[in-house]
Amino acid sequence: MLPFEPRLTVGHDPTEENRNQACVERGPLVYCLESADLLPDVSLPEVTLPVKPSFREAMVNMDGLHIPAPETAAATLWKRRGSC
Repeated sequence: MLPFEPRLTVGHDPTEENRNQACVERGPLVYCLESADLLPDVSLPEVTLPVKPSFREAMVNMDGLHIPAPETAAATLWKRRGSC
């Protein structure tokens, strides 16, 4: 496997549909967070990422195949409010 470093890509703010949108790219792959990936009591607008996230490699299971994927710390606004 080629050693691609994950990077955070953000939307262009002047374009309204792209505002507050982000994805993680690693080589030719693009990883996006969708509401189906979250716990039932968490909605997408509640998820936040650090300004400069650091990524570590995690193994994920996709249809029985174990593949490496970038992982980073994410927080929900609910969790942040609870810890203040």
